[in-house]
Amino acid sequence: MKFFIVIIIFQFLGLNTQTVFNVIQDRATMTISGTSSLHDWESTIEDFKYTASITVEGNTLLEINQLDFKVTVKSIKSGKSMMDKKTYKALREPNHPTISYNLISAISQSGNTVTSTGELIIAGKKKMVTMDVNYEIYSNIIVFHGELTLKMSDYEISPPTALMGTIKTGDEVTIRFSVPYLK
Repeated sequence: MKFFIVIIIFQFLGLNTQTVFNVIQDRATMTISGTSSLHDWESTIEDFKYTASITVEGNTLLEINQLDFKVTVKSIKSGKSMMDKKTYKALREPNHPTISYNLISAISQSGNTVTSTGELIIAGKKKMVTMDVNYEIYSNIIVFHGELTLKMSDYEISPPTALMGTIKTGDEVTIRFSVPYLK
C-alpha cells in the first residue's frame, strides 16, 4: 500500500519517472535502400523488435536509458525473390540470422533531436555508429525518425551482383526508420 501511495505522489508532483515504451509494431517502418548499375532499389524490413527505456517529462525527452533493436534478416523483402536470396547470402544469414543495435549513449541536441551512439552488428561484424535521430512526443507516444548511411564493405559484406557480375550493387546503403513507442 505504501509503495502505491509513493507512485501516486510522484505522478501528482510531476517528478520524472523512467518509463518503458513498447513499439507500436503495425505503425513502425524500416527500409534499406541503395543503388546498382541497373537501377536504385529498396527493401522493406518486415520483422524487427525494439525496446526502449525512456525518461520523459511532459513533451520533453530527458533521457534514453536503454534502446535495443533486432532485425530478422529473412524479413528483408524487396519484392523480388532473387534479390532477397542474394541479400540473405551477402548477410550470411544462416550464421547471422539477425542484425542488432544496442544503444551506448544518447545526447539531446537542440530542438527534438538526439545524437545516438551504439553498436551495430551486421553479418557478425560489430561497429560503433553515431546518428542524429529526430523525435516527436504526444501524450503517451514518442516517435523516432532517422536514417543511417553505411558501407557494406565496412561490415565485410561484398555488395551483391547478378547476371555473372554485369549488374552490381553499390557499396553504400541507407537505413531509414520511423518507430512509434507507446507508454
